[in-house]
Formats: sequence, C-alpha cells, structure tokens
Amino acid sequence: MTGIGIAEAWSGVIETTPDAVPVIDEAESLPGFYIATGLSGHGFGIGPGAGKAISALLTGADVGMDLSEFRLGRFFDGTPIRFQD
Repeated sequence: MTGIGIAEAWSGVIETTPDAVPVIDEAESLPGFYIATGLSGHGFGIGPGAGKAISALLTGADVGMDLSEFRLGRFFDGTPIRFQD
C-alpha cells in the first residue's frame, strides 16, 4: 500500500509488574529504601492513594490501609502470581 500516512504515534516505557499490581513497600534487604513502582495503567486512578501511602511509609505516619497486597516480597515468598485484569 502506498500513500498511507501515520496520523499519530506514541512511544514510551510501560512500568508494570508481572501481576500488574504496583509495589509500595520498604525493601527488606535495604532498610530505609522505599519502593513505589509499577503504576502504569493504574497511576491516574490510584496515584493519589499510592502517594499518600508511600509518604506515610517515609515519614513513619499511619498508612491507614493494609499494604500487604503491594509488598515486594510477593514475588519471592512463594505467593502465586496471577495477572490481574
């Protein structure tokens, strides 16, 4: 085919985890090193809550929610990894 142009294009990095659930946690092997990653696809929806959670972790304040589903260790502790739609 000839004469067909590109109307628009996008390129970028998709930051995600194997189960598509973000990580919001302190690295067990590096105390004081906090992680908030894997928010692509969820960032606009849960960004404010993720920001509040990580800021509470950083300051030692009450997070106000259970972050166990967002722990980094789920990839290493034998938890079955299921992709979430």
